[in-house]
Amino acid sequence: MKKIFINGGIFALSIILPAIIECRKHGNPSPQVVTTATIINSGPIAADGCGWLVKIRSVSYHPFTLDSKYQVNDLKVNITYELLADKFQCNVPISATYPGIGVIQIDNISMAN
Repeated sequence: MKKIFINGGIFALSIILPAIIECRKHGNPSPQVVTTATIINSGPIAADGCGWLVKIRSVSYHPFTLDSKYQVNDLKVNITYELLADKFQCNVPISATYPGIGVIQIDNISMAN
Protein backbone atom coordinates (compact mmCIF):
# COMPACT_ATOMS: atom_id res chain seq x y z
CA MET A 1 0.00 0.00 0.00
CA LYS A 2 1.45 3.37 -1.04
CA LYS A 3 0.87 6.30 1.28
CA ILE A 4 1.16 10.02 0.72
CA PHE A 5 1.63 12.39 3.64
CA ILE A 6 -0.23 15.68 3.14
CA ASN A 7 -0.56 18.21 5.96
CA GLY A 8 -0.06 15.45 8.52
CA GLY A 9 -2.84 13.27 7.04
CA ILE A 10 -2.40 9.95 5.31
CA PHE A 11 -4.27 9.10 2.14
CA ALA A 12 -4.21 5.45 1.14
CA LEU A 13 -3.85 5.38 -2.62
CA SER A 14 -4.95 1.78 -2.69
CA ILE A 15 -8.41 2.96 -1.57
CA ILE A 16 -8.78 6.35 -3.25
CA LEU A 17 -7.21 5.70 -6.65
CA PRO A 18 -9.33 2.64 -7.59
CA ALA A 19 -12.52 4.61 -6.79
CA ILE A 20 -11.42 7.47 -9.06
CA ILE A 21 -10.47 5.07 -11.85
CA GLU A 22 -13.79 3.23 -11.53
CA CYS A 23 -15.74 6.51 -11.87
CA ARG A 24 -13.78 7.51 -14.95
CA LYS A 25 -14.27 4.08 -16.58
CA HIS A 26 -18.03 4.53 -16.52
CA GLY A 27 -17.90 8.00 -18.07
CA ASN A 28 -18.78 10.01 -14.98
CA PRO A 29 -17.72 13.66 -15.41
CA SER A 30 -15.87 13.64 -12.09
CA PRO A 31 -15.17 11.27 -9.22
CA GLN A 32 -17.30 11.24 -6.11
CA VAL A 33 -16.10 13.54 -3.34
CA VAL A 34 -16.89 13.26 0.37
CA THR A 35 -16.85 16.48 2.40
CA THR A 36 -18.71 18.67 4.85
CA ALA A 37 -20.87 21.47 3.48
CA THR A 38 -23.41 24.11 4.47
CA ILE A 39 -26.90 24.38 3.01
CA ILE A 40 -27.73 28.00 2.10
CA ASN A 41 -31.07 29.55 1.18
CA SER A 42 -30.19 32.28 -1.29
CA GLY A 43 -33.83 33.26 -1.81
CA PRO A 44 -36.53 32.29 -4.27
CA ILE A 45 -35.45 32.07 -7.90
CA ALA A 46 -38.57 34.02 -8.90
CA ALA A 47 -37.36 36.92 -6.73
CA ASP A 48 -33.82 36.98 -8.19
CA GLY A 49 -32.38 34.47 -5.73
CA CYS A 50 -30.70 31.19 -6.63
CA GLY A 51 -32.77 28.88 -4.42
CA TRP A 52 -31.08 26.30 -2.22
CA LEU A 53 -27.31 26.12 -2.57
CA VAL A 54 -24.62 23.88 -1.14
CA LYS A 55 -21.55 25.79 0.06
CA ILE A 56 -18.35 23.76 0.05
CA ARG A 57 -15.43 25.69 1.48
CA SER A 58 -16.02 29.10 -0.13
CA VAL A 59 -17.76 27.94 -3.31
CA SER A 60 -21.53 27.62 -3.72
CA TYR A 61 -23.09 24.95 -5.94
CA HIS A 62 -26.64 24.29 -7.05
CA PRO A 63 -27.76 20.79 -6.02
CA PHE A 64 -29.42 18.80 -8.82
CA THR A 65 -31.84 17.61 -6.11
CA LEU A 66 -32.04 18.37 -2.40
CA ASP A 67 -34.42 16.49 -0.11
CA SER A 68 -36.79 18.87 1.68
CA LYS A 69 -35.64 17.72 5.14
CA TYR A 70 -32.22 19.25 4.35
CA GLN A 71 -33.65 22.55 3.14
CA VAL A 72 -32.66 24.42 6.30
CA ASN A 73 -30.57 27.59 6.07
CA ASP A 74 -27.03 27.26 7.52
CA LEU A 75 -27.47 23.50 8.05
CA LYS A 76 -24.13 21.66 8.30
CA VAL A 77 -24.12 18.37 6.39
CA ASN A 78 -21.80 15.61 5.27
CA ILE A 79 -22.18 14.85 1.57
CA THR A 80 -20.89 12.59 -1.14
CA TYR A 81 -21.27 14.34 -4.46
CA GLU A 82 -20.22 14.54 -8.08
CA LEU A 83 -19.59 17.80 -9.92
CA LEU A 84 -21.67 17.82 -13.11
CA ALA A 85 -20.80 19.60 -16.36
CA ASP A 86 -24.07 21.59 -16.18
CA LYS A 87 -24.32 25.22 -15.06
CA PHE A 88 -27.32 26.66 -13.22
CA GLN A 89 -28.46 30.13 -14.23
CA CYS A 90 -30.16 32.40 -11.74
CA ASN A 91 -30.66 36.14 -11.24
CA VAL A 92 -27.90 37.14 -13.66
CA PRO A 93 -27.91 36.60 -17.44
CA ILE A 94 -25.28 34.29 -18.90
CA SER A 95 -22.08 36.11 -19.83
CA ALA A 96 -18.35 35.59 -19.97
CA THR A 97 -18.02 37.10 -16.49
CA TYR A 98 -20.89 35.02 -15.06
CA PRO A 99 -20.94 31.55 -16.61
CA GLY A 100 -23.43 30.23 -14.03
CA ILE A 101 -23.26 28.20 -10.83
CA GLY A 102 -21.76 24.73 -10.89
CA VAL A 103 -24.22 21.88 -10.39
CA ILE A 104 -23.60 18.92 -8.11
CA GLN A 105 -25.35 15.57 -7.87
CA ILE A 106 -25.64 14.65 -4.18
CA ASP A 107 -25.28 10.89 -3.89
CA ASN A 108 -25.40 10.74 -0.10
CA ILE A 109 -26.21 13.33 2.55
CA SER A 110 -26.46 13.29 6.35
CA MET A 111 -26.46 15.79 9.21
CA ALA A 112 -22.96 16.76 10.34
CA ASN A 113 -22.05 16.11 13.96
